[in-house]
Amino acid sequence: MLRIEPLLLEIEREEDLLIVSHQAVARCLLAYFKNIPQNDLSKELPYLEVPLHTVLRVVPGIFECQIDRFHLGPDAVNTQQSRPESIEPSGQPEHREQVSTQGIPEEKANAD
Repeated sequence: MLRIEPLLLEIEREEDLLIVSHQAVARCLLAYFKNIPQNDLSKELPYLEVPLHTVLRVVPGIFECQIDRFHLGPDAVNTQQSRPESIEPSGQPEHREQVSTQGIPEEKANAD
C-alpha cells in the first residue's frame, strides 16, 4: 500500500479517471476505497475479488464508495484465491536471506 500512496493522493484530486492495472494493484486500490483498516490488510487484501477483463467503476459517496463491475469478456480463468477457513500465520518467514551492507547476499560474499 505504501508504494501506491502517492497515486492515491492524485486519484483523490481527479474528478473522472481511468486506471488500467494488474490485479494486485487493483486489489490495493479497492482496499483503499473500501476503507479496509491497515492492520487488516494482510488478512483481506489477497482475497479481494478482482476478475480478469472487468472494469470496476468506483463512485465515491458520503460514507462509502459504490463499486460497479462491468465484465468485458472474453471469459477467463478465475484467478480468485479462496479464503482458508483459518488464517494463522506462523510468524516465521518462508525464506530468509542475509544481505550485506553492500547489497551482496552473504552466502555469495562468503563464497569468494
